[in-house]
Amino acid sequence: MLKNILSLLLGSAGAQLVALLAAPLITRIYLPEEFGMMATVWAVIGLGGVVSCFAYERTIVLEHDKSNAQNLAVMCFYMVLFSAVSVSCLICFFEFFIYDKYFTIDYVVFFVFVGVLLFGIQKTLDFSATREKKFYLIAISILSGSVIGVLWKIVVGIWWGATAEVLLLGNLLGVAVPVILLWLYAGKGLQCKGRVDWPNRIGLLRRYSDFPKKQMPNAMLNALQQQAPVFLLAAYFSPEIVGFYGLATMVLLRPVSALSNAVSRVYLQRISRLAHEEVYNDLVRVTITLALLAAPGCALLFVFGEGLFTSLFGEKWADAGYMASLLAPWVLMVVAKVPTTQVLIVRRDLRYILVFNIIYLIVRVSALVVSIHITQDVFTAILVFSLVGFVANIIYVRRGIVVTKYA
Repeated sequence: MLKNILSLLLGSAGAQLVALLAAPLITRIYLPEEFGMMATVWAVIGLGGVVSCFAYERTIVLEHDKSNAQNLAVMCFYMVLFSAVSVSCLICFFEFFIYDKYFTIDYVVFFVFVGVLLFGIQKTLDFSATREKKFYLIAISILSGSVIGVLWKIVVGIWWGATAEVLLLGNLLGVAVPVILLWLYAGKGLQCKGRVDWPNRIGLLRRYSDFPKKQMPNAMLNALQQQAPVFLLAAYFSPEIVGFYGLATMVLLRPVSALSNAVSRVYLQRISRLAHEEVYNDLVRVTITLALLAAPGCALLFVFGEGLFTSLFGEKWADAGYMASLLAPWVLMVVAKVPTTQVLIVRRDLRYILVFNIIYLIVRVSALVVSIHITQDVFTAILVFSLVGFVANIIYVRRGIVVTKYA
């Protein structure tokens, strides 16, 4: 397990390191307003991409029969196309989902369609490669995408012009490159040969029907929890404030994402094969290890966030550093809860995840909105949002430990 985690972590960490090393240059090319406009449109893409496979992508790993796993992957591709078209139509017919001040971005519908499509295909191919334990391939694809996306933002931003569209295209390239590389490997195994067995495919979807019923809402709720501040800040404040929040979360969540994705993919594959009595000790050990890994970085940002951001990204990004320091406690528990989610998925405790995420989203969004209305101060609102997330995730981790201990 450790070898597989390290393979993914090196690729993911390398990709995030490339982005972080390039950030001081990128933040001097682009203004906070442009980051804010990009972050808002990217949040819409992220929401669509999260549910683009209707949560069936995880079943590719859980399915023991290789042929059935391939059929599930093919069905995911159909769902992704449907999702990309649907989200694009929503943007076309309900333009109020993106505020008027963000329609200075050209071709919003194009960005949304391509983004959702790429996100969904990448997830499907990722889990197909995970099932075959091709973790090194996933790592290489992630690293390559990050490098090309960063180069695009720098070179085109200087040569053509620093705009929100250039930032969005750079993000899309960061997803498109992994899709191409993964397809060269996983795509061959997903090609249809002979007569297509549609009854079997429909039967597989019915067998795992609890995933779209319970896990897909969970995935949407998780995405909303992450993106809700972007939409709310966009509604109440200027694009500049959204840009500050976008940079703060990028610096915080990129390394967290690298670690979480590496652990979750490998741990899902591992935990699905472990005996019930072995899960408790394994969960406790991995949770504590992840918390200890995240603690030094979160503590550093909590104390010195504003000064670090000013030194690295320039004076105009000082407020982003202050936001990062306020978000650090929440980020610590985001890391620690990763193995708990995988355990609850394998145990099919999807109802609890759904109920928890509904309450979690309502409480956090309410806390953010109420704080904004009472204090009229964005930083106080961000602090409340962070502390609510910190406490809620402690409760979540406790649930996973109790479930495995007394199962």
